[in-house]
Amino acid sequence: MNSLYKIIFCLLALSLTVQAFETFGDDPKADLQLFYNGLFEQASLADPTTLLDCYDNNAATVTLDFLGDLFSGLANNNAVEVYKAVQTYNTQLQTPIKKCLQANEDLKSLYAAYGISGKTLVQIGLGIIQYAATHYQDVHQKLVDLNTEYQGGDYQGSGKNLGVILLAVFKSGFKYPSF
Repeated sequence: MNSLYKIIFCLLALSLTVQAFETFGDDPKADLQLFYNGLFEQASLADPTTLLDCYDNNAATVTLDFLGDLFSGLANNNAVEVYKAVQTYNTQLQTPIKKCLQANEDLKSLYAAYGISGKTLVQIGLGIIQYAATHYQDVHQKLVDLNTEYQGGDYQGSGKNLGVILLAVFKSGFKYPSF
């Protein structure tokens, strides 16, 4: 399954057990680069150099809109809002961009750093559900803070804080079942 969907599913699964509005600068690709920089830095990786090559300005705007809607839904424990954000993003993001992201080496290194390379969506979902169910207050507060940062335009900070959540979930020692 497309590795882009792994990240999307990770965030969707969080919303089912716990829980940015869109504020953009003048350059959506620059804002998205800042977000990715934070996400990569939190995983102790160098800032991505090829990831933004997959995006045009429209795709960057669509992605930033998606993240805003997603983080808002997560922070508000609104699974319907999160589901709608994922569906809309999947529809709006063009196939060539999805294929570029799927083949992108920077993104593959990010998946490895967060421990989700080679994991099925079911395995990832179970990891998220287990962690969020046992750490509800902490995860929920982090999602509220993440949403607040994103709404305020702190894209790099929100990328880092999403990374904090992902590292906590996927480096928590959960043993993935094999199917």
